[in-house]
Amino acid sequence: MPLLRKKSPENGTKTKILRRLGNSEKYQLAMYLLDHYRGTIVSCRYRLPYPFPFILQRKDLINMIHTAIAIAILRNRILQVGVANADSNAPRWVQLESVRLSNHIEFGFFDENDEDISKALDAMIVHELDAKFPELDKRPGWRVIVLWQQGIYFVELIFIFSRFHHDGMSGKVFHQNILEYLNNQNGPNAHHARQFIDGDILKLPKSSLRLPPPIEKVTKFSITPIFAIKTLWQELKPSIFHREASLAKWVPIQSTPSKTNIRTFTIEAPEVLKIRTACREHKTSIAGLLHGLMLASLASHLHEETAKAFKSITAINLRPLIPSSPSFEADQAMANYTTHMSHTFDEELVREMRPTLDLSIEGYPPLPPDALDQVWLVSAQVQREIQRKLDRGMKNDNVRLMRWIPDWKKQISRAARRPRVYSWFVNNVGEVDGRTFGTPWDGGGIQTWNIIRSQFVMSAKVNSAAFVISLVTTKGEELCVSGSWQECVMDDKLAHGVICDLETWLNQIASEEP
Repeated sequence: MPLLRKKSPENGTKTKILRRLGNSEKYQLAMYLLDHYRGTIVSCRYRLPYPFPFILQRKDLINMIHTAIAIAILRNRILQVGVANADSNAPRWVQLESVRLSNHIEFGFFDENDEDISKALDAMIVHELDAKFPELDKRPGWRVIVLWQQGIYFVELIFIFSRFHHDGMSGKVFHQNILEYLNNQNGPNAHHARQFIDGDILKLPKSSLRLPPPIEKVTKFSITPIFAIKTLWQELKPSIFHREASLAKWVPIQSTPSKTNIRTFTIEAPEVLKIRTACREHKTSIAGLLHGLMLASLASHLHEETAKAFKSITAINLRPLIPSSPSFEADQAMANYTTHMSHTFDEELVREMRPTLDLSIEGYPPLPPDALDQVWLVSAQVQREIQRKLDRGMKNDNVRLMRWIPDWKKQISRAARRPRVYSWFVNNVGEVDGRTFGTPWDGGGIQTWNIIRSQFVMSAKVNSAAFVISLVTTKGEELCVSGSWQECVMDDKLAHGVICDLETWLNQIASEEP
């Protein structure tokens, strides 16, 4: 079928229409248009090679970053596209002719005497996470903030993007592209990219590089009638039938304000190894453990009359299940290739856990032994559920049923009038491999760029889980855990208490003798 073309309203030239948005992409776009979800961030700290911290000039850094991002844009077509007819039921990806780099890349420079840029990083993430993406049909839905302090050995690179363009795993792919160029600045990719940079404009070439297909086009899903009926009934049934004890009625849905609160903590590399060892011994993973700890925390902060049971979500990366070919590598694709699954913690389980938690102690005490045992049992159960989901592959997955929703904005608005279903959501994008091998210098440093810290943050979801727990580990370095929630929907003291519990208990697990 020949590709359609339309006139671009901003310059009168013809713009190529690539394809319709897939089912998952349309859902994410509808969430964005309704202000139910704003943005996602994957931020990385790049260690400069010696002696860059002492001799690097601002203009040199700007040129390096511009070229690195240009390479990532040229390599990933999803970074080159806008969305036409976004408000319709048939939005389409359109190929743009160029990208104005200053619309998408911003630099923040600090003098040696300024305060630590870590504070600037935290403030920038809070601000950027909820900022909107203008002119969806004329600009790609992403931007980059670069922070550097003169004389400091690292650069912060914050990648902010819309979820209808791609998922959190794609943020890792983007940073791997950046790191690859920074360590090969005289290679063929760099020379190729510089041909298309004209001052502030990156001209986008006519390319055979294809836009990654939607998930429903790259693999086969199979659905049993019973699963389809049950799932669609849960999604479409009237509010009067939503009576499950696990509903998160303790945090009602409200559409405003569209503001995310964030609290982040890190676990150092030696402790991460100990936690992973403990998880293996208890037949679970760090993501599974976070579910167990979230259950213990909320059960300790909320009384039985308020919350008798809970329900949560895990994000599942489908890339390992997607067939690859010489022309398409799923694990390197920037696309929406994730799904999710839910976990129910029923009244009996929560009733058994609550007596093991001492609700009278002030502050953030360690977990009592009996409570920790319960956490490990819950975590192992969650991991078994995740493994069963992975073993089923593409059978009975919600993604396949999304095609039956003709108007996602109407469906999401309808769902927002019901009780909240999920109390928390755990999304682990895994490990960022930021290591490269360089030549040691006399001072013990290395002569290559490396990623030494990563952070993954998602904005609050108005009608989804009350808490969003986002995890990322930098290989050989620390684990970063970010908790986010919508402002005003719950008591900030409760929200901060839950995240403090996670930090306290993860460190407790790391400190216990094997």
